[in-house]
Amino acid sequence: VRLSRFFDLPMEEFISKEKKEVPQALRAPEVNPFAKNKVPDDDKKLLKSFNALTGENKIKAVGYIEGLLSTQNKN
Repeated sequence: VRLSRFFDLPMEEFISKEKKEVPQALRAPEVNPFAKNKVPDDDKKLLKSFNALTGENKIKAVGYIEGLLSTQNKN
């Protein structure tokens, strides 16, 4: 629900089993190797992997990361 509101997309975009084009808002940015500030290899690998996920799995990944961050901040 929060993602639906944040990205201003209907809930069906997040829960549909049909394979659809991933909305631009959910895509990780492309990495430009010629950018002034180089992106570390680990970050590029993470972004590439995130881009390969389905929309549904991207939502799960973000939820998992938020959970990790919440427990990390408590320690």
